[in-house]
Amino acid sequence: MLAVWRAAMEQFEQGEDFVLATLISVQGSSPRHVGTRFLVRRDGAIVGTIGGGLIEADVQKFAAQALERGTSHRASFSFRGRDADSEEMICGGNAEVLVEFVKGDDELRKEIFMQIVELTLERRSGYFLSTVNMPVDGNGRVEHVLIEDRGTRTGEFPGVELAVHAIPDSRL
Repeated sequence: MLAVWRAAMEQFEQGEDFVLATLISVQGSSPRHVGTRFLVRRDGAIVGTIGGGLIEADVQKFAAQALERGTSHRASFSFRGRDADSEEMICGGNAEVLVEFVKGDDELRKEIFMQIVELTLERRSGYFLSTVNMPVDGNGRVEHVLIEDRGTRTGEFPGVELAVHAIPDSRL
């Protein structure tokens, strides 16, 4: 995951828009776990993986659309039926992916992602909380908050206090 966050920092330094694709829901068998991400650059190059195969190829297409339109959206995938029988699919579940458009000049996201890199390199912990305000297969808004192990909070979204209170004190 560090490679994905570092790639995001490179995109910010260049002022280039990009997409973060995040596995947000899995039912049944999946090659990767919830929270796994990959980054898609405007030229189609990727950093990271959410499992490869057909799902990743489809997400890359959705990412190109997100970059063209400047929008974020959710996409649902099924690893069942005809597609699951292909050589590309090794699992038999369902997954939902957040395709998040990120502007290359978004200073708040840049700060949050930079702090994630620092926390990782310093082997510290924290919570990266996100709210996804959009219908399934619809466009919408994504907001983030990073809470470092020392209690420092960066970012804000409606209802974040409820999420913060749900975090066990022993984890911070």
